[in-house]
Amino acid sequence: MSFTLENAEYSEELADRTSPKFRQLEKDIIGEISQLYANNSDFERVEITEFRPGSIVVVMNIVLHDNATESAIDNAVESATSHLSMNGILNYTTSNVTRQKDYCYGKPCQNDGICVSGSADYVCYCRDNYIGKRCEHEYIALDRGSLTLWFFEGEKVTNPIMEIRSLVRNPESVLEYGLKNSDDSVFFKLDTKRGQLNTTLGSFDRESRESYLLEITLTGRASRSVLDITIHVKDINDNNPVFQNTPYYSKVMEYSPVGTLVTTITAADPDQNNDLNYSLSSDKGSLKYFSNLVSVESETGRVILTGTLNRKMLKEDGYLVDNENVAIPIEVSDGATSTRGTIFLDVVPLFVRPTITSNETTRLQLSLPEDAAVGSFVANVRLPESDDVEYTYRIFKADNYNNFSFAVNETSGVVRTTQTLDREERDDYGFYVFALDNNCLTSTEVYIELRVEDVNDNAPEFPETSYSAEIREDATSAQTVFIQPPIRATDKDIGTNAEIAFSLSGQGHEQFTIDPETGTVKTREESNLDYETTKMYTLTLTARDMNGDAGGHWNSVPLIIYITDYNDNKPLFSHPNVNLQISEATQPGSLITSINATDADEDLNAALLYFISEGSQGKFKVDSHTGELSVIGHLDRETTEFYDLKIIVRDQGLHVLDNAVHVLINVTDVNDNAPLFTELFYSAHVAENATWAFQVISVTAGDADTGDNGRVTYALDIMQEFVIDPMTGIVTTRLPLDRENVESYDLVVTATDNGDVRLSSTATVRIVIDDVNDNIPKFSKTEYTSTLLVRSSKLRNGTIATIVSASDPDSGENGKVVYSVDDAEQSQTFSIDASGVVRVNRDKLTSSKLITFNITARNDVSPAQFDRATVIIVLEHPLKTLAFDVDDYEFRVTENVIADLGNVRVLNSSGITYKLPFDIPGIHINSTSGVITLISSLDREINPQVIFNVFAQSEYIAEGLAFTTVTITVEDVNDNPPYFEYPDELYHVVAGGLRENHLNDTFLTVRANDEDSGHNSQIQYSIIDGNEDAKFNIDSDTGVISVISEVDREMVDHYILTIMAQDTGEDDRLNSTTQIFIPIVDENDNAPNITIDSSNVVVQENVLIGTEVAFVRATDDDSGQNAEIVLELIDDADGYFQIDALSGSIQTNKDIDYETQEKYDIAVIAVDKGLPSSRTSETLRIEVLVIDYNDNSPHFTGQPYTVSLAKDSDPGSSVLQVSATDDDSGRNANLTYTIIGTDKCGLDLFNVDETTGVLKHTRVLYEEPAGTCLLTIRVMDDGQERLSDIAMVEVNITEVNHPPQFESDVYSATVPENEPVGSDINTSPNPPKAIDDDHGPNAEVVYRILGGNEDGFFSIDSATGLIKVASSLDREIVDSVHMLIVAHDSTVDPKSATANVTITIDDVNDNAPELPPQETAVVSQDSKPGSFVTTINATDADSGPNAECSFSFLGEAKLDRVKVEQPNDLFAIDDFSGNITTKDALYRIVGASTVSIELLVIAENRQPLVATSSQNWRGLAVTWLTVLFTFDYTPVCGQDVYQVSIPEDTFPGTLLNISFEENSNSLKPIPALTYAIKSGNDRNSFGIIGDSVVDIQVQNVLDVRTYNLTISVSTPDPLHGKGTCFVVVEVFQVVTAPPSSTTLPSGKDDDLSSVALVAIIALSTVSTLLLLLVILLTAIYRGKNASLRASLKASGLMPSKPKKSIKLGFYEWLVMRAATINKKGAKYKDHDDGQSSEMTERYVRRPLYASNRNAAGGLTAESDYLDAGDVEDAYEQIPAEQDMVYTEPDNYLTMASVGTSTQTNPFGISESEIDSPSRDFSA
Repeated sequence: MSFTLENAEYSEELADRTSPKFRQLEKDIIGEISQLYANNSDFERVEITEFRPGSIVVVMNIVLHDNATESAIDNAVESATSHLSMNGILNYTTSNVTRQKDYCYGKPCQNDGICVSGSADYVCYCRDNYIGKRCEHEYIALDRGSLTLWFFEGEKVTNPIMEIRSLVRNPESVLEYGLKNSDDSVFFKLDTKRGQLNTTLGSFDRESRESYLLEITLTGRASRSVLDITIHVKDINDNNPVFQNTPYYSKVMEYSPVGTLVTTITAADPDQNNDLNYSLSSDKGSLKYFSNLVSVESETGRVILTGTLNRKMLKEDGYLVDNENVAIPIEVSDGATSTRGTIFLDVVPLFVRPTITSNETTRLQLSLPEDAAVGSFVANVRLPESDDVEYTYRIFKADNYNNFSFAVNETSGVVRTTQTLDREERDDYGFYVFALDNNCLTSTEVYIELRVEDVNDNAPEFPETSYSAEIREDATSAQTVFIQPPIRATDKDIGTNAEIAFSLSGQGHEQFTIDPETGTVKTREESNLDYETTKMYTLTLTARDMNGDAGGHWNSVPLIIYITDYNDNKPLFSHPNVNLQISEATQPGSLITSINATDADEDLNAALLYFISEGSQGKFKVDSHTGELSVIGHLDRETTEFYDLKIIVRDQGLHVLDNAVHVLINVTDVNDNAPLFTELFYSAHVAENATWAFQVISVTAGDADTGDNGRVTYALDIMQEFVIDPMTGIVTTRLPLDRENVESYDLVVTATDNGDVRLSSTATVRIVIDDVNDNIPKFSKTEYTSTLLVRSSKLRNGTIATIVSASDPDSGENGKVVYSVDDAEQSQTFSIDASGVVRVNRDKLTSSKLITFNITARNDVSPAQFDRATVIIVLEHPLKTLAFDVDDYEFRVTENVIADLGNVRVLNSSGITYKLPFDIPGIHINSTSGVITLISSLDREINPQVIFNVFAQSEYIAEGLAFTTVTITVEDVNDNPPYFEYPDELYHVVAGGLRENHLNDTFLTVRANDEDSGHNSQIQYSIIDGNEDAKFNIDSDTGVISVISEVDREMVDHYILTIMAQDTGEDDRLNSTTQIFIPIVDENDNAPNITIDSSNVVVQENVLIGTEVAFVRATDDDSGQNAEIVLELIDDADGYFQIDALSGSIQTNKDIDYETQEKYDIAVIAVDKGLPSSRTSETLRIEVLVIDYNDNSPHFTGQPYTVSLAKDSDPGSSVLQVSATDDDSGRNANLTYTIIGTDKCGLDLFNVDETTGVLKHTRVLYEEPAGTCLLTIRVMDDGQERLSDIAMVEVNITEVNHPPQFESDVYSATVPENEPVGSDINTSPNPPKAIDDDHGPNAEVVYRILGGNEDGFFSIDSATGLIKVASSLDREIVDSVHMLIVAHDSTVDPKSATANVTITIDDVNDNAPELPPQETAVVSQDSKPGSFVTTINATDADSGPNAECSFSFLGEAKLDRVKVEQPNDLFAIDDFSGNITTKDALYRIVGASTVSIELLVIAENRQPLVATSSQNWRGLAVTWLTVLFTFDYTPVCGQDVYQVSIPEDTFPGTLLNISFEENSNSLKPIPALTYAIKSGNDRNSFGIIGDSVVDIQVQNVLDVRTYNLTISVSTPDPLHGKGTCFVVVEVFQVVTAPPSSTTLPSGKDDDLSSVALVAIIALSTVSTLLLLLVILLTAIYRGKNASLRASLKASGLMPSKPKKSIKLGFYEWLVMRAATINKKGAKYKDHDDGQSSEMTERYVRRPLYASNRNAAGGLTAESDYLDAGDVEDAYEQIPAEQDMVYTEPDNYLTMASVGTSTQTNPFGISESEIDSPSRDFSA
């Protein structure tokens, strides 16, 4: 329903819904109407749609339910409008009452947007920072639009350099941060998620780039925000200034006037410090010289002549280079570094006219006011004239200005002005007027000095067009108002005309005073500044000259003084207390209210910060800037229903003021918890005779919610026999129960709450109907009759007499029927079992034919119920003529089978009728055939054996029966499934549950039974369901259930196991099941888990104690008490923090001070309350970073500041440096220095570097009065609210004090080291003296030694400068002293000069020489006389002649400490050098051994010692010299190698005739030699014999081989070496004729071999043997001897690849056996002629000989011949077991019959071929 109120009288402009006025009025109206309709069920809400300005129109909606009637609508309008007057809305009319749809239904506006329903749609009025039709998007905004950062160049940059901050509440609204591409952005990288800005530069370089412009974007889902960042690089002085266009060249004519511009030098400095200072170079020599010729203007670089350039003087002084240029050294400095350069000045000669006579110059001192008119008279310089002399007057400009302000009349000599004068431009003039006679021979000159007098023609001038200042409203009286730049004014006039007085005027000027001289503005004592009243004073600042007197000039500029706010108002909340109700379903991030506070101050003093100091428990957060209170954690009313938040609002002023409000939050319930039953399964028992409404069980379900949400009702799924109370959960009976009809009921109970959306849960209730004995046992018949045949009064014991049957519908004991025989007598004869079978107990019965007795069927419980029946048994005796074929029949049958069992038969009879004595259930007998049939199955479990009689009656015998006994044994079949005896329930709950984490716990044993027998009754148990994770095991035999794997309640809190009991029947295995419900009992096996949103927590210093800084959450997967957690701080940072043990709120516990500690490390643990012991979480370490707050003012250090400043100090030079510290950090510690006031000096006389605090003066001080100037310097930090400190600097301006000057820069002197203490030192060129041109204390010179006299050898007279010896001198310690002496005046700040003094200390002979205690030298006896032995070196601490020594021997020389000789006979020693050499006699006195000679050597000074010169005693030094005169000898043999050939049959004892004696012509004696065989003497075949003549003797039987013996030669002297030589003994084989039994070699010519064999056997004489030898050689020659050819190949006689094969026989082998071929020039002997020849070429290198013999000494058939093609591998093919002989002869070749005859040369080698080096033996 919408209606409009028109013409309401309301004066406020309410078009803006977000304005406080609108919100307040809306709140009031809505609150009033809401309260009005609080009890109206149709009312939903009220909302204001629109306020229209002007004559106020209020459009209002009252939203009612859809089913509201028209009358209800009318009543609502009337009721609403009638109550609006309470809110100040009067005289309205109501119109446009319409009924329309509520478009705000369903709350479409998100993020607490205000929904207003219109005629066709809704409108959402979004809260701040949200946009969109439904306020669904957060407005993306950065915390600022622009930002400026400063970095010092060269400073190492730490990333990130900043983190972009946004005002976004929901981080999910931010898509990404972006960095716009530009030339500057390439040096930076931006983290698009976190907004961290990093630079790729290690540091910034201002000279490369002064600033960087970056554009940062923050993009959201529906908006975008931009931040412009400017990064400025602050300059540091890291570059030297550099001269431009160097070197400089200039030309100036000599004698050019002072002031002439020489040149202008310029330099550039890449740094921002362009305050360059030009000067002459500081080189001491040139600076003094050139400073008299030129000066360099420090700021402009203009080089000006200050003296006269005279080429002759320049040349004489050595400064005119190449007769042209003068090199002037210059220097430029930026205050820290400097660079030097050179000006090459070409001094152009001046051509001077011939000398003329001139008179002495007259000087005139005149004055003229600056306002003198042009042409004003200055002076008359006319000279008296004579007849013959006329003068002409000329002006010569001699000053530094090139103007022509004056002229002289050439005739009259009157000087007048030619231009207007301006003292402000020039205040004096100087020029010459010459009077020249007409002959130009003489001249007279006058020098006019004209001073221009000032007139008051200039008004004061301010350097600034306006001034402004700030002062805080709490300023004290007479507090200086800081004005920057300071107020100053100048007047170009001088004197009184320039004396300025300042004054103030304008509205409010009475609050301030101004010093008329200094311009210092201060507050008046009675001033009352109030920022809230007046924020700015606009005053007029006036400066008047003539000290403010009337008639002077004046000037004015505006002076604006801004009053800054002081934090003198604390924040105030709009409501003292806030009560809220919020739903527990309120989502994190939801805004619940805004806490509003105001502060009458402004800026930071009114910039409010909100924070929660207590009570949050991590669930709420207040926006520090807006005060919006929102939910940050999930609320759970069931855990915490009430929160009391203490919210602090604090301004950001220097002196923080705060206030507090309590926000009481009641969390309302939502239906978020379903009812929970206390048990999942209930069981109960009720007797079947329970009365109506009998209370069976009470189930209980709890609901953590409240109200309807927590009100639980109960219901049953089936409500017949039972009902449940919906409120109490009590289950009662509704209908009578009969266990005999239904034994148990399974009911499902549903518990449902009454919430809007109802939640429910269910539980199962099993009600077991307990039996009561309400039924009587009942026999099936009242009388049972049967017949028994008795044979000889005997009956088989156990025979069934009859079968009775009684039943009881009850169960258990109540339904168990017990039979008994009532007759006591008959009970001895008959028995009845539990199944009703009556049997005979004895084999003899009474003779009576009829037995009658009663039986009873009864219960065995109280009260007992019973029934009776009668049993009649007829006894018959069988006929003797009629009998069965057997007395007893036995049949076996399986139970549950219907079949014929067999038949009984009577013998020799017909017409027989068979019958049973009584009805036996299930058994039938064919009366004719006697076949017994089971007509119903037997149950073994009831009757395992049936014994009965069968009667037979013959139709031919009227009376008499025959009987037999039939026994039926019932065999078991598996027809009974197992049944559980324990648990006897279908659903069993394990009482007490099962503890988790425990193995092998036997917590339950199930037990089942089976009524079958055998295998059919054997039971096996198994778990068939509920054990999917294999946690349990059941013993298949015993039913014991155990835990085989630890259960974890946190994974599964209960198990439902289905247990099956199954028999082992052979056919169908039967089973039954039961369910076991196992609740898992929690163990404290999980430590708590503790988390925090961020482990880096930030807290601002100075927050109130108790402020929440972080919130930790702890969870525990356990349950119950094991999950109850307590939080502890195990490291509370020395008590600075505390934690709420339950909520996890971490709060401050002490005052946090950034300056004391910037970071705290705290550690939190969570401990549960588990039993039997608690568990502790891992330690959570939290770093708490403290954010600096500007709470510390800067503080000047090093006070008081006092300095003296001489008037000649250069402008711009440093006076002193003030320094301050600030305990804050960052920009809060960035300090700026300024001068805010002066006393007794102008404010513009000094300036201070705002960064460094270096104080400099700005102009020359000559005109400043001497005295004290007090400066007030303020240091201010750069915090948001800037703090400051003030220091006073006392500058004493003093007259110029010139430093004294030494007459010489360098002084020198020489003094002997024995100069007495107190002696004067005569320095050159003269004694040190300094001249000071000052007067008084400034000229009183004091001398002292500044440095170089650390040892105190010298002193200086402080008054005269005379230097004296102060302590004993020792040249050997210090040979010269270089001192720096200083001369300074006696002022407080003395001036000084320094000079260098060098004193050389001369040596005197006061030290004796020194020698080492002993020395050793070695000289060989092989040396010659005059050989160098050693040099005796003596040391002497003196120098020159005083250190010179002479050397000589002393005493006797001892040889081997025994023999005595004169040392000078054996050795010569040089008197000067100490060199010792040998003499002839030395070599004659020693033998063949090393001799040790001991000598005593002395060294003595050649000059007498100073201390003993009167006794003429010389200084001595002595040393022992040991000379080892070594006998060097290495024994050798006569030859290096000896070669001997001997036959193998050489007898032991034979000498080899070797001479080992050395063949030496040396006269040197040879010591006794000892020989020994070192190696090669296998089996001790040889030995050394002899003393004087040594030889080698054969000592053992020799083998055919070569012995290589190594002989060692030595002497008895161990210092001698050892010699070695070699003896090669070749033992050759002795060839003898083979014995007759030897098998001869065979070849192809078998006939020849046979003939040879016969001849050998027949012959026995020597001639026969010779003939045999020839025959054998011939035969072998014709054969093939492969081994020989292999030997030839191995020895190099035959190539590896022969051109053709050859045959070699035994003869060739013999030849080669004796052959020795070595090298060219070797001798060989022809056995035929005995002639020796010499080989001409070396064609065989190392012949190798081999012989192959069989065991009998003959040649084997296989080795007779060797094909030339196999020679290459012959060496390797020789069998190892054969006798191998290798010989390497050395010098001679011996061949059998080698010559030119082919008959005697088996190889056919001619002489020419022998000489051929390329002889090929393969042919």
